[in-house]
Amino acid sequence: MNSWQAIYLDPQRDEESIASLVFMANLQSQEATGDAMASISLAELLTQVASGAPMGAPGAPRLNLLALRDTSSFDEAADPEIFEDLGFLVLIEPQEESTEVLVVEIIPDVAFQPLRPETQAGKSSSLVAVPTEIPAEILAVYKALIDAAINHARRIGRPILQTSLRHPAGMDIATDINAAIMKYLGWQLVHQELEYYLPLPADFSTAFRSGISPIDPQVEFIVLEGRWDQRADLLAGIGKLWEQADLDVPRGSLAYTPKPWTPQRISRSADRLAAAGGRSLSVVAWHPTAGPIGISTVSYAGQGAAPEALEMGTAIVERNWRNSSLGPFLVARNLDLAPRLTGLAQHRLYATAGRAIDDPKPDRFPMENILRALGAQVLSTESQWQFRLE
Repeated sequence: MNSWQAIYLDPQRDEESIASLVFMANLQSQEATGDAMASISLAELLTQVASGAPMGAPGAPRLNLLALRDTSSFDEAADPEIFEDLGFLVLIEPQEESTEVLVVEIIPDVAFQPLRPETQAGKSSSLVAVPTEIPAEILAVYKALIDAAINHARRIGRPILQTSLRHPAGMDIATDINAAIMKYLGWQLVHQELEYYLPLPADFSTAFRSGISPIDPQVEFIVLEGRWDQRADLLAGIGKLWEQADLDVPRGSLAYTPKPWTPQRISRSADRLAAAGGRSLSVVAWHPTAGPIGISTVSYAGQGAAPEALEMGTAIVERNWRNSSLGPFLVARNLDLAPRLTGLAQHRLYATAGRAIDDPKPDRFPMENILRALGAQVLSTESQWQFRLE
């Protein structure tokens, strides 16, 4: 293992390794979801790297790509390109919020991705047990990748590392070998989310809305197509709603440090999406005495993303209105208009919903219930893990 080295990848020089990173990441995603669109393209990843700090759009996360390289076959005199990549890391440094956090994507080569229980003749692993059934070389690769991420975090002064795992829908996380590995290597399970998909257009207009009580007739629905800052009179209200979302969206024990959503930050966010070739469509619920009381957003990620794949952003309703039917109605209105983003006849919407644990006053219409009422199906479960440096 002395021949294993963590190498920072240069998009201009290491195209082959970065293409392998994307391929391995998509294998992981598709094994968990069975969905070819639940993946990332090479162009999309390179756009994220190019648009990030320090040279990209202001406020964009900084991305570093690393390969765990076995250079035991390396012979510069014979062929300087002979090496083997054992796995990869995508290291994401948020710039606007949670600046103490390093987000880590751990991507072993397929030879070191452990088989899940259903492919192991009924054997399962326990989240709390040492994964003795896993070959030592797989554990060694995981540990070497995590050590490289920890070294990077120490170098840049970020004491908290976070990562996530995708699991097939319905799988008990406690039986997933990948989760057992993370537990064994010292990471803590801190939160869970469900990932949903919904074909658009969805046939929910009549059935769904028939169960929604009437909305206050004074509420107006304002469509923002393209940018969130196109209406200066709405900016302060939108910022207030997003600040409520930062506080109220379930995150479990996941470390998160919010920052104010100033008009300038909202504009920077719109700039970043546009720089990546993305587009958004939002619906704002506006009341004449209260101003913006809710916002729902659907977006297209941009360059390299499948044009028919849309993402549901945070939908938030002002706290005093959460026991009304405003939230479900607002999301339904947003999804009705979402196809405008690409002009295509058919789309596939992706959305996530966190599960609040031990919440004494749960919302009447949490996002999970709204998505299920709309007919969305669970695509996968995402477990979120955290590691704090000593």
